Amino acid sequence: MWIRERKAFSVVELMVVVIILSALTMLGLSRYYAFIAKGRQAEARLNLKAIADLQETWRYENEKYNTEGQSTGVGAFSSDRCGDGTNGEQMKNELGFRPKDCSELRYGYWWTAGTTNKGFAESTNRDGKYIYPGCAQTDKWEVIFKSGKIDQGTNDDVIEKCSN
Repeated sequence: MWIRERKAFSVVELMVVVIILSALTMLGLSRYYAFIAKGRQAEARLNLKAIADLQETWRYENEKYNTEGQSTGVGAFSSDRCGDGTNGEQMKNELGFRPKDCSELRYGYWWTAGTTNKGFAESTNRDGKYIYPGCAQTDKWEVIFKSGKIDQGTNDDVIEKCSN
């Protein structure tokens, strides 16, 4: 009886394939994380624009900008100013700024009125959840109320810092 030779892959060939797939996965993950961070940054910019619009409305009605958010802020770093979303409880502030509930927020928001008239967003670490997954770099944004212009602030881009 003749024994047939079986055709199969060698261990070396399999290891080469595993290494190539691992490298491709790592490249894909960094791009995926960058897309997640960009989405979260977009949310922060939209919320800052909403704050600027609300401040302009407040200024038209009260002849000055709202100063309530200067000391306490609203959002992820301000649990005393933020409801957990249960029983319809939401963030509390005179300005009327109401993003989604705090358990979902990655940014804290505050504003200054007087000489600068700006709103700010800064990323926070919420239970090990960062703007760019796995990277603890903070991300800061600011908006000028009157013009609505949004800038990266004094911080470099968190995506650039974390993806390298």
